[in-house]
Amino acid sequence: MPFLGVPGTMEIPHRVWKKGGTEKPDNRHFMIMSYNVLAPMYCTDSRYSESHADILDWDHRKKMILDEIAFYSPDFICLQELPPSDFKEIFLPALQKIGYDGHFQQKKREHAADGCAIFFLEARFSLMAVQAFAYNDQIPQDPASDLYQRLHPYPNIALVCVFQNRQARSLRCRIVNTHLHWDPACADTKLLQAAILMEWLERAPHRDVPTAIAADLNSRSGEAVVDYLVRGKVAPGALFMGKDFGRFTKALTVRNPQTGVTVLASALAQQPGFEGLLKGGVVITNQSSMNGVAGPPQQQTLLPLLRHGTKLASAYDRKDLPFTNKTPEFEGSIDHILYTSGTLSIRDVLGDFDQTYYPATATAATTPTPETDQTLPEPVLPEEDEEEPQTSSSQPTSGKPPGPRPYHHHQPPPPQGYLAKITSFPTPHVPSDHLPLCAWLKWKTVPVGTGPGLNTPVSTNGNILGTSATDSRNNGGSGSQRSRGGRRGQQQHNSRVLCRWD
Repeated sequence: MPFLGVPGTMEIPHRVWKKGGTEKPDNRHFMIMSYNVLAPMYCTDSRYSESHADILDWDHRKKMILDEIAFYSPDFICLQELPPSDFKEIFLPALQKIGYDGHFQQKKREHAADGCAIFFLEARFSLMAVQAFAYNDQIPQDPASDLYQRLHPYPNIALVCVFQNRQARSLRCRIVNTHLHWDPACADTKLLQAAILMEWLERAPHRDVPTAIAADLNSRSGEAVVDYLVRGKVAPGALFMGKDFGRFTKALTVRNPQTGVTVLASALAQQPGFEGLLKGGVVITNQSSMNGVAGPPQQQTLLPLLRHGTKLASAYDRKDLPFTNKTPEFEGSIDHILYTSGTLSIRDVLGDFDQTYYPATATAATTPTPETDQTLPEPVLPEEDEEEPQTSSSQPTSGKPPGPRPYHHHQPPPPQGYLAKITSFPTPHVPSDHLPLCAWLKWKTVPVGTGPGLNTPVSTNGNILGTSATDSRNNGGSGSQRSRGGRRGQQQHNSRVLCRWD
């Protein structure tokens, strides 16, 4: 039977890999998914009035989400807005059945309704460290300060895990999952949260490990948060509006027009003529000259810049998807997968819905049959008379994307031009108000010391929240002997929930 025991099959709406999945993955590749699953408390009839009540039902949606995850079988799954109880009671047990383990961090609020989770494929990766922090814990707790007032009310968190490749032990990666504040009126808050994230990552013990960030940034390309993360700098004057944001205001830099040297904006602002530098920038007048002859005066605008020192790139281009989030009030690409471009390269991304994939005779089955009633959570083993075994969907071996998997919802394929025609998510084919993002990344380092063995995993006590999170994966044999569906137990691991805030 399919996930959660719901009978019936259908073809999962197929999305196209940008490069067609033509490159055969090896030990240097991994797939990461970022998916805001839309917490049930936010999925109300009044907010999503254009969606049928049955489509908004959380029991219906989470089954679709789990099947979609199983279909793509990414190495790392980063979920935002996942309820704590559903992580423990539904998602973790279900994904353990197909070879995953996971950790969760709820938002910093008493009885928080959602948080972030990272699941990883145990057959390929071992957990070395797991940490988490709340953005409003990374600032001085001074209620009178501008920094406190713009960050303290918001409970957003980041979850960070470090992994080692089991087949190429020299390859490690750091996976970051975060969800920034949503309100467009709080653009300064989101930028400060992004600055805290980069500050934390650049000071953490594993700062040199290749890093991938899966995030709902609630910001589009071209907006301050994404510009800051991808370009490494942004002019925040219009957002900061002259407020004193402590170390972030002091860290602003600007090029001194008199010397050509980059200096702290706070120091230059003390000189005559530059007093308004920290209040949105200043306009100065320079005398131009050519061949020793004085020319007309030229005006120059000086804007202080907020910077970070990590070279990040975006896995997705603007043209890869028209949007990642669609509601009756909003449309935009606010979900992102970023990676350290000096150590990782992008190989492929999951794009728009395929308009030619479905056969004309495709229909949804209403009852299980011997051909369609296959088991998603369990590994599919070949019968003795089968000519060749099935292969994992996360390791495509041909030039075509993986084919359809059994599915339990009786919905026809999406029509042509699907994303262009819909007015709002969720839909019968999209169980959240966000689309899941998937990206194939590849280490630039050539692995050494490959093999099925694994060093003893390191237990970490580095959780910024003050709680330890140990790697408790020893359950019935070594990880190198498990297949994707090799884990059957449904143990409860309280250490996976890092902090409950209550």
